[in-house]
Amino acid sequence: MRYFFFPLLFSIFLLLGACSKDAKVKSKDYPYLLTGPVTDITDQSVNFNCEVLGTGNYTNLECGFLWDSIEPFNATANKIVASSGAGIGSYTKTVDYSLVPGRELYVRAYLLTDNLMVYGNTRHFTCNGGKPASIESFSPAKGYVNTAVTISGQNFGRQTDKIRVFFGTTPAVVDSVTGNRIYTRVPEINQDIECLIRVESAGKQSQSVTTFRAFTYWKRIAFMPGEFRYGAVSFILGDTAYVGMGLKPDGTALNDFWAYEALSNTWTRKPDFPGTARGMAAGFSDGIMGFAGFGIVNQKYLTDLWMFNPQRNTWARTADLPGILSYGDACFEINGKAYFVNQNSFLVYTIYGSFDPQGIFPGDYRHLTAGFSSADKGYLFAGRTPGNVYMKDLWEYTPAFGSWKKLSELPGKKYRDSPVGFCLNSRLFMGLGRYGSALNDFYEYVPATDEWKLLESFPGGGRVSAVAFTLGSKAYIGTGSNNGSGAYSDFYEFDPFKQ
Repeated sequence: MRYFFFPLLFSIFLLLGACSKDAKVKSKDYPYLLTGPVTDITDQSVNFNCEVLGTGNYTNLECGFLWDSIEPFNATANKIVASSGAGIGSYTKTVDYSLVPGRELYVRAYLLTDNLMVYGNTRHFTCNGGKPASIESFSPAKGYVNTAVTISGQNFGRQTDKIRVFFGTTPAVVDSVTGNRIYTRVPEINQDIECLIRVESAGKQSQSVTTFRAFTYWKRIAFMPGEFRYGAVSFILGDTAYVGMGLKPDGTALNDFWAYEALSNTWTRKPDFPGTARGMAAGFSDGIMGFAGFGIVNQKYLTDLWMFNPQRNTWARTADLPGILSYGDACFEINGKAYFVNQNSFLVYTIYGSFDPQGIFPGDYRHLTAGFSSADKGYLFAGRTPGNVYMKDLWEYTPAFGSWKKLSELPGKKYRDSPVGFCLNSRLFMGLGRYGSALNDFYEYVPATDEWKLLESFPGGGRVSAVAFTLGSKAYIGTGSNNGSGAYSDFYEFDPFKQ
């Protein structure tokens, strides 16, 4: 769009007239106008005025005013339309919002065609105030952190930096604003709240009549006993999660195992893992027995797999992993079978205690990836190749057809290794990991639309090689490292089904 500034051209024509009284000013082929003085300044409103001196070769012009605390431009200033079919003549518009008492403001008129905007001269004035912004409604009435919320009302202006929105006492990000709509998001909170929404504009504020219910996905639960660790392993048997092994911050391997009961929020010590202590192991269950094995210790890759019997509270060694040695391999379980992506070899562990080849994983070789499953599909997310290339892709495996399908990648430069992933009621969630530094972002992948949705960040800070498991309709994430000299033993509950 082209812009014209009329006052300079107008001055040139005045100068030509002074030099020769016989000179004739030709009619202009573009619109032009003058901004008049601001009048009727009260504590509620002001009047903006302008004079359209010519319309050029254009018809059906939009005439209006822009005002700001600096030189007003269309892209950033408040804007009000005086006429959508302007011709030559005078125009006045009463404005009663975005006026801060005692503040010096600048206004200028404009004319707008399909492809041309003409500005008038700028006037400055000191206002005595205006009507406050008012909230009439908002939608939706509840939502999690980062949920988009539209606030409807009056006198909002259109300057995002002049509007402040609060959910209770917590400030929210304003994405955009028009005269009667504010587009914002539920801010970061550390607990569920029911609150009023408040809008501040031009030194005044307005508050909603009804309350908004804001949810957080996260709740801190009991810390895992024992050492701080990363690269731990887990499996589920019934309503109990079993978590153990891993590496201390100095690289010392651990072999302890613990059982977590969500109902009582308690941890109970179980028999130590009898094999070599290790980190970055794989864990799964067939619904009756739990399994843990493989991994790494002192740069040595391990291939042994052990079975835990919860009735006898004992461990027993079972089949070794064949194929290329690695660690941090993807593992997921479907209908009592465990599937492994070992670099690009694809194997299944059956109830008969053997590993059967299932072909080749079609994606890049990788390790330090996340593997998880829904009721009938397996998923592999991100990771790092042997050449230290970080990934952000998501793959889906359907055992009924023995086929892999590449889904949409995580948008942006969100590469990572050592993430977590899990499925709750067919909803897929992924996050954390490392890409230069430890990451705390979290996402939901929506299969129906093949799209990603940014969720509330993990509240425990960036985590590398954390452990995640699900019990019922909730997930639990904890331990991990900060990609430096520190590791953790804390755990958080993740609940995406609050009402």
